[in-house]
Amino acid sequence: MLSVSNLSVRLPGRTLLDNISFVINTGERVGLIGPNGAGKSTLLATIAGLRQPDAGSISLQSGASIGYLRQGVADLAGGALRDLLDSEMGGLLSAEADLDTAIATLAAMSDTTAVDQYESASTAFEERGGYVALAQLEEAMHAFGVGTISFDRPLDAMSGGEKTRAALAALMANGPDLLLLDEPTNHLDRDGIAWLEQFLRTRQSAALIVSHDRALLDAVATGVLAIDEDTGGIPSYSGGYTAFAGERAAEQEAYEAEYARQQKMIAGVEQDVREVAGRAGRFEAMSVNDYQRGRARRIAGARRPSAGR
Repeated sequence: MLSVSNLSVRLPGRTLLDNISFVINTGERVGLIGPNGAGKSTLLATIAGLRQPDAGSISLQSGASIGYLRQGVADLAGGALRDLLDSEMGGLLSAEADLDTAIATLAAMSDTTAVDQYESASTAFEERGGYVALAQLEEAMHAFGVGTISFDRPLDAMSGGEKTRAALAALMANGPDLLLLDEPTNHLDRDGIAWLEQFLRTRQSAALIVSHDRALLDAVATGVLAIDEDTGGIPSYSGGYTAFAGERAAEQEAYEAEYARQQKMIAGVEQDVREVAGRAGRFEAMSVNDYQRGRARRIAGARRPSAGR
């Protein structure tokens, strides 16, 4: 489904992601975790095509579509709910409005121009999912608790939670092959999170999920990618967050044990060096003393009067 190969993303004076590679297959739901500022949101935006990598490549299965929930969707202001939903659903609501206009025109005057306008609008609407997609949107909106909000409601009159739930509903209704979700449980209540978990578990599409919600990752993730802030790498782990945490703890324990073993070995080598140096020093001192004593004896023997004098 998705293949990321030797990808690097650099910021001024800093390499954010360094030569990372991973694959997400159809049906896999992968949690993306790491410290704040490590590059999680940047990686999602790069995969979504909103920015270009500095090196490497991103390959998506032919014909596959991407649905991207940005972390800042709750902060959107200006425009109406209709605009938010239309953006997430590829222009479905705009296409519906155009079709309604074309139908009204056709009813008023059945000339060639009106017929052509209707056929063009109908085709554009169906290409975006048509009435089936609208029904799916309505169902998802109700599931996320925002089904009673008018599409004409100004975004600045909606809460962050309402905007997040509406954006998620639009994404789910649009049925993308790859979901890119940046903190999807922000502003969601318990029912909304439960619906999201069930939706993710039952879909056959792939998902890459940035989340601090460990319960969500335990509930839905089939694997975890963990960005290493120090190296810019991205090791992978099987299972949800608890499995990742256990494996990471085992790695840390093994690292600490190996470090302790190396330090003990280094201390032993240093002790051996000190002992050898000490023996060498004593030997040298003994040799100097022996030489000096021998020289003194030779001098004394040279100065002693002979017995015949």
